[in-house]
Amino acid sequence: MNYNVNMEPLLPPELEQRIFSISAISDPRMMSTLHLISSRVNEWMEGIRFRSIVLNRSNFSSTIQIIEAKNSQFLAQHVRYCCIDRLDTLQTTSERLMYQLQQALLSFTGMNGLALWIYIPGIWKNTLLANLSRYPNLKVLSLALCQIPASIFPPPSSSIGITHITWDFTSISALEELIYRSQMPRLTHIQWNIGDDGLTTLEGPHRSSLIRIITFPRIQCVVMHIRDMTGTKTRYIDAIPELGHPSVVFFSFTEDCDFHDWRRMTSDKIDCWAEADVIIKARQVAKRSTVETAFN
Repeated sequence: MNYNVNMEPLLPPELEQRIFSISAISDPRMMSTLHLISSRVNEWMEGIRFRSIVLNRSNFSSTIQIIEAKNSQFLAQHVRYCCIDRLDTLQTTSERLMYQLQQALLSFTGMNGLALWIYIPGIWKNTLLANLSRYPNLKVLSLALCQIPASIFPPPSSSIGITHITWDFTSISALEELIYRSQMPRLTHIQWNIGDDGLTTLEGPHRSSLIRIITFPRIQCVVMHIRDMTGTKTRYIDAIPELGHPSVVFFSFTEDCDFHDWRRMTSDKIDCWAEADVIIKARQVAKRSTVETAFN
């Protein structure tokens, strides 16, 4: 690749890097063009290429090889988000691939967000989730397609910084246990995806756990992703009045909403958490206005 290495920067290097980084993060497709500008810009793009890593059935082997070519210091510095998307077909066919995945995750110590959308083999699930203190910057954890007992997570620790979590509803009692034992002492935001049988599920044995989580003082936001929103919110609140709590926000659910929202978050664009926070804040403002009017 022929770079114009002698081209002098027109702006202070820190500002120039910030501009190019924002452009690449907002639209990753631009990186293929931006890295041709100069050698220094190409060096900046190299780190951004590793900012968000998605591992799935189709790219697993090739992506793992690229990751292994980088040293652990580079990966710790640049990897901010990792999504492991439905590797079910690989878990029984290649123990080596699972070992490679485990080693890669142990190198991503600078992660801000981690999505595990897979039935996780216990051999490394325990290692990863029991050692969350390795990831001091981890704020967002998304778990799906896997039932996680609370016992896998580490004991209460101020080093566990997770604030936002997407949790499999079938394991809601485990989440309740995590919250009340303060195993995630900074957790404030929770998201659930509820399918077609959602109301039946909520009214079943999970109802008491759901109510205790919604009303727990530290929980600021509960996002309920519902497949069909037509009349659903009213039916849910009629059946379970606690779902009318000011911290509960309903959104429409689609098959791939998790992945699209993950993409928005890793691109620094507004995601469902931010949308929900705006709605909750508007409710709080409206409530204050109502109270003030009543006293005036």
